[in-house]
Amino acid sequence: MRVLVAIPHFYQATADSSHAYSDGRFPEQRKQAIRSVFSAWRFAYATHQSVLNIEKRRYERIEAKVTELALFAITTGGNHLLDTEFCRGCGINHVEVTLEDARMMGFHAHRIFAEHARRFDLFVYSEDDLLPRDPAFLDKHLWFAETFGYRRVLLPNRYEWNMQGPAPKTFIDGDLVPRLTDRWWQSLPDDRFLQARTLGRLVQFERTRNPHSGFHALTQEQLRYMMSQPHWGDEDVSFVSPLESTAALTLLKSFSVYKGYGRDMDFLELEHLDKRYSALGAR
Repeated sequence: MRVLVAIPHFYQATADSSHAYSDGRFPEQRKQAIRSVFSAWRFAYATHQSVLNIEKRRYERIEAKVTELALFAITTGGNHLLDTEFCRGCGINHVEVTLEDARMMGFHAHRIFAEHARRFDLFVYSEDDLLPRDPAFLDKHLWFAETFGYRRVLLPNRYEWNMQGPAPKTFIDGDLVPRLTDRWWQSLPDDRFLQARTLGRLVQFERTRNPHSGFHALTQEQLRYMMSQPHWGDEDVSFVSPLESTAALTLLKSFSVYKGYGRDMDFLELEHLDKRYSALGAR
């Protein structure tokens, strides 16, 4: 499996604590969170790993299922928490772009996808504070596309750990008001629910009323299909804000978008390295 990962990253410490990318109260904590995300993509899905052979008292190299991983960090205005040494150690391709609105960086990720459209099997877009912990995370994307077809995309549910929240683990992307997605549901009619057996259980998926996860992963077939659409590259930011639009709107225009449903919300999930959403319902 050949994988390209593009992560827009922005941090500018200010007195505004309403957003993690501008919250100047805990810069070191933010720095460590960002670095853990890049490190996870580089090393958890590394192209080779090792195993300790206890009998022979030696380490042996084993091949990983990811045979090539290209990792891109997209920044603007010099507002970031990456340094040359860290980028070199993680094999990060650091791309600095000039933008008036940093929330538009996601569209540059799509341009990077297009430049490498025939080289990789999976194209991953992720916000900079989303941590994958599931070793089968990439496999599940491929399984879903193979099972339900390239016109359907599976998104992860984001969650936060917060012992002071409504529960220790809180999924933070509940339904939006229907009017925000009605237009796309009507233009691309599809089943509301899907289900299939995998990993020893029946898993259910729902066509989501909240298509924002700050993340998407597309197969080569899905990317090439999306690039063939008339809206490709239009940089439409009419869905909530530029940040949500770059992650979700291009998908909405091209695909039926699903997430794990009910007790299967954890089938595909990402940890959001923050507590601000789960703190809204603090006990």
